[in-house]
Amino acid sequence: MTSACEIIHDIKNKYHELEETIDLLKKEYEKAFERGYAEGFMDGRKDEHDRIEHNKKLREEMAYEDRLMRNNLI
Repeated sequence: MTSACEIIHDIKNKYHELEETIDLLKKEYEKAFERGYAEGFMDGRKDEHDRIEHNKKLREEMAYEDRLMRNNLI
């Protein structure tokens, strides 16, 4: 039979693994964002205001998704 301490330890380990996965996914998302930023705006299709608004919207979406993921893990 598994003790409560072992179960808690396993849960903590899984939680930390998930946190690491979230951090890796965030880094990949940021890399993809930067690639999209470079591809979408370096060719002059957007003016400065549109670029700023687009950047703000993507960061808000990323923060919202991060909060959702973290809330579901707790």
